[in-house]
Amino acid sequence: MKRWLLVMLLAGGAAGCGGSKPEFVPEPFTYRESPPQVRVGIVRNADSAHVGCSEAFTLSDASGIRAIGRPGDVYQVSRVGQSLELTSPTGETLGRIGGDLRVIPDRRDADVLVNGAAYPQRLQVRRSPTGGLNVINVVDLETYLKGVVTAEIGHETDEVAQAVEAQAVAARTYVAGHINQ
Repeated sequence: MKRWLLVMLLAGGAAGCGGSKPEFVPEPFTYRESPPQVRVGIVRNADSAHVGCSEAFTLSDASGIRAIGRPGDVYQVSRVGQSLELTSPTGETLGRIGGDLRVIPDRRDADVLVNGAAYPQRLQVRRSPTGGLNVINVVDLETYLKGVVTAEIGHETDEVAQAVEAQAVAARTYVAGHINQ
């Protein structure tokens, strides 16, 4: 009986509820934790890459901070043996890194730079299993979707609004299927 009454109350069927149902207004979607991250390969199996940022940034690895970059600074990362070698904008070798190198802007809206091209959010440079290095753009899911839909369809106009919506659904579905790979 109690369950039936609860169901009736939730459905708006109890006596005295008035003639109109309350309108359902969904809450804006927010993540309880940090949003899912998407990793997009930018450079694959290269001998070296030039990385930087449009704003101040940090270059770090598992052992800590390797360098603090100023806006526009460009560092070279090269594969040397089993390590990555980091070279400053002045040509000074800053050391070898056995693991991954991260390029993290001080401001979230800053662009990271790879070989002169701008990308959103963060970078990860890692050794390629085949001998070179790989540069990966690490972005949150929403930023990825905005970028991929725009890249595949172009800027939204009235004529392509439905195509943009369909592409966004397809991109989100693709990411959902590959999020842990």
